[in-house]
Amino acid sequence: MAEADAAFESRFGYRRKGQWVVEVSDPTRRVCLQAADYFLWAVQRFFEIRFDGTTQQPVVDKSTGAPMREDRFLNALWPQITEIHDLHFGEAPGVRWTHARPLSLAERFTGLKTKKPQI
Repeated sequence: MAEADAAFESRFGYRRKGQWVVEVSDPTRRVCLQAADYFLWAVQRFFEIRFDGTTQQPVVDKSTGAPMREDRFLNALWPQITEIHDLHFGEAPGVRWTHARPLSLAERFTGLKTKKPQI
């Protein structure tokens, strides 16, 4: 633990306060965990390519030929999201998606050049 503390202080320039406490939680009793999990799942669905369950091949948009992704869950939550920092898009240090610059499929996957190739 001392090595982790020293590495943290070296990297960020300050010491953490207090002690870390790891607790196993039951999502049925901790509603906040369910909410956080749902927000993260919506972001994951946005970035993941949809696959056909039968063929195990990516589902392709017939009009564009691009792999299909799902944005409906992220769109439903977007008014409650302040910012998503996308480290793998645009110039360093990445792009911050906000209400002034909303994250959308068109902007994210056909806009600026990405640092990493998108499948």
